[in-house]
Amino acid sequence: MKKTIFVLVLIMLTLFTTSAYAIQASLADLQALDKSSLKKFRYMPDMKRKSFSLYGGISKPYPGSPVDAAMAFLKENHKLFKISEDLSELKLNRTDRGPKTVGVDFDQYYKGVPIYFTGIGLEVDNENRIVAVGCNIKEIVNFNVEPAIKREDVEGLLKQAHPELWRIALVGKLLIFFSGNSPYLAYQVEAYKTNDMALYELIVDASTGKILQELRGLIEDKGK
Repeated sequence: MKKTIFVLVLIMLTLFTTSAYAIQASLADLQALDKSSLKKFRYMPDMKRKSFSLYGGISKPYPGSPVDAAMAFLKENHKLFKISEDLSELKLNRTDRGPKTVGVDFDQYYKGVPIYFTGIGLEVDNENRIVAVGCNIKEIVNFNVEPAIKREDVEGLLKQAHPELWRIALVGKLLIFFSGNSPYLAYQVEAYKTNDMALYELIVDASTGKILQELRGLIEDKGK
């Protein structure tokens, strides 16, 4: 029994130390800012995804629309979010009005190319105050966005390398996909596999044709 208690205490201390170190490392950014709009927020880092959230606080009210408020808040605190002051790497994705807040979501771009599953989402209340933020921004520099493989050649290359794929369709244009810390210029593709009615999402390297990620989706309704 005593041994079990000792192990539990040791695990708790390890988790606390790891979390405290992560938060302390990030607080250096917070302390360098004018914290008038941040001082009441709690800071929650996610070291695995290298992202963070701000919650449990309320910023000052901002003039204009909820989108104007979100942009003003980001400009004031651009250093924390690792973005430029003019927000040039962000594009508005959507707004979603709820009963008490409006969600404002921005996608991250690099040289006009979207970065896969990155961006910043904010919740704005009815008085145009920011009440929560989720941030997943990737740092990227000196990256070539010219593909070696043309868009029209992707389907043929995939069929040749993966004959089990059929009904191949490219989704959107180029994107930047991160595998670990490494960025790849890639195409987003949807396809089916032989003897499988599920739709797959494939991320295909635009330089080599290699499949970087494969996600199995929902099974298509046979009645359609």
